[in-house]
Amino acid sequence: MWVDGSKGTIEVYNLQGALMGEYTVEQASGTQMVQTEKWSPSVYIVLIRVNDRVVDYRRLAIQH
Repeated sequence: MWVDGSKGTIEVYNLQGALMGEYTVEQASGTQMVQTEKWSPSVYIVLIRVNDRVVDYRRLAIQH
């Protein structure tokens, strides 16, 4: 749950577990742009952390 003063991050991993990118989140809602041009077409795992706790995860399919 997001409250004022929370620290949020979005982490993107490939299916082998390698971290592809980590992005700081400043607020509970909005848009985060992620450059994926250099990534291989595949499925990636996106973790959303608030105060170092995973609060959600999603699959992200990249196709160029």
